Amino acid sequence: MGKSAFALWIAKKVAEQNYPVLFVSLEMSGKQIGTRLLSSETMVPYTLIQDGALNEDRKAVIEMADKSLSLLPFAIDDRAGQTIGDIRIKARREQVRTGLSLLVVDYLQIATPTPDDVGEIARISTGLKSIAKDLGIPVIALSQMSRNIQHRDSKEPVLADLKQSSQIEQDADLVGFLYYKNPKKRNSLTFLVKKHRNGALGEVEFEFNKDNQRFTETGGRRF
Repeated sequence: MGKSAFALWIAKKVAEQNYPVLFVSLEMSGKQIGTRLLSSETMVPYTLIQDGALNEDRKAVIEMADKSLSLLPFAIDDRAGQTIGDIRIKARREQVRTGLSLLVVDYLQIATPTPDDVGEIARISTGLKSIAKDLGIPVIALSQMSRNIQHRDSKEPVLADLKQSSQIEQDADLVGFLYYKNPKKRNSLTFLVKKHRNGALGEVEFEFNKDNQRFTETGGRRF
């Protein structure tokens, strides 16, 4: 659905405002994240950068963008097998070092050796909520969805579609889903806000260019 690309896009926008970001990737490598950022920055297709199929002009553009991105307060932690305790320690160190303003965890269910253990997922969700409170920063945690949605006539996601959802629902201040309203228009994507503890529910429409991992708000915002 593009949830990793969406979270990365948000994180980059935050870092561009000079707010330090820590992006904890439990699935993608730092190299993959860097490639996505370069593609979004330069509009050069992701696959071309990944494969190294670049002419001299594009190489020059990529090199300039790489230098620019390296100046952003954007830290990536792609170590495998991290626990919620590891993430807490890293976040605290980053806040002392940089004044961390945003933590992104991609994705919640993989931060445990037993991803189907509802109790363990609940502990991770509560742990991330605790990090947000202790450090006084927003935490964005990506989550998988259950397969139940595939068996419904309506494919619009609801809170119950969150995998191991009850504790996630309880802990989250805001829950949003990415949703393709029209499956035939794969570049038209809607962000649905289904829970907002301190605000209104609604939706925002985006255009998602998958080739360069770029999101553009198209003006359809309803709250």
